[in-house]
Amino acid sequence: MKKRVAIIGFGNDAKHYYNELRRSEHFEMAAIFDGVKNSEICGRIPFYDNINDLLDSVRIDAIIVTDTHKYLNLIPKCLNFIKFIMLDPWLCKSGEIRELKYCFKSQNIGAYVAFTDRFNPVIASIKKELAKEKDIFSINIARGFSRGVNLQLEILQNIDVARFITGSEIVFSNKVSIQNDDKRSETDSLFQLKFKNQTLASIHNSKRFKAERFTIEFAANGGVYFGDMLGLKLNKYTLDGQQNLKVYGDVSPIKALLNEFYQACCGAKSDLSTLEDALKAQEVCE
Repeated sequence: MKKRVAIIGFGNDAKHYYNELRRSEHFEMAAIFDGVKNSEICGRIPFYDNINDLLDSVRIDAIIVTDTHKYLNLIPKCLNFIKFIMLDPWLCKSGEIRELKYCFKSQNIGAYVAFTDRFNPVIASIKKELAKEKDIFSINIARGFSRGVNLQLEILQNIDVARFITGSEIVFSNKVSIQNDDKRSETDSLFQLKFKNQTLASIHNSKRFKAERFTIEFAANGGVYFGDMLGLKLNKYTLDGQQNLKVYGDVSPIKALLNEFYQACCGAKSDLSTLEDALKAQEVCE
């Protein structure tokens, strides 16, 4: 049976969800909310600019909150009407996540954070390869942008990916950064991490690249792996040479994310990031 879902916030990021949900085998788009009146026609899907009207008029099983920082104050109003919620990552303090965890737990609501990078097809292929490996020694993640982005949000995604790959907890972290001339924002950020399973990781994000790059490299017993997260390529290097590994790029990260959200809504185990995962990533950044 399809789950009825509403989108809260209809900015640019929400449209990625909308495009997947409207043709989903698992979800029925029940409603869309945005705090600003929007004349954009979303087919036959009801559009609301008042959250109370939506909740009083439409039966929903779950909500997906985009622009989370903007609509965080509306979440308590929704709790009596839903069983599941997925939040886009947002800038906050760890205390705010703890409060949300308590709030959702007391209402018995399954809550998740949409860290989409863990559903990149390259990561899926890496997880399959690592199942054959005994140990991972090191991970290096590099994310370069040629446009303005919020580095902290990107770092949170990268830390989550590193935790997802290693399946281990961070026991040490160190940060080095370079700021703009005005000292108001960072142009580069480098995190050094040590995991409980003795894996070392470095994560470098920069706004100063001339072309966008997103790569991941890790060393394991069986060889060194190099993944291009944008080009959807994964290579393995050993003493015998280079091996091109299969990457299944026919499922987008958003579609894979929503498939996992459906599994969670059905009470099955999923690979989604929980609020606890988000909290662990946020604590490293503070």
